[in-house]
Amino acid sequence: MGLGNGTNILSFSTFSKRQHFFNTDFQILILIWSISQVLRVGM
Repeated sequence: MGLGNGTNILSFSTFSKRQHFFNTDFQILILIWSISQVLRVGM
């Protein structure tokens, strides 16, 4: 990437933390969306 090794490690750990939080939020959104779809079909 052309940056220092320490900077790469730091930014990568921050990115993976963000990615983890994003994945969790995304799964919750999908769960809410699928529940709403089931409720809509049920009604």
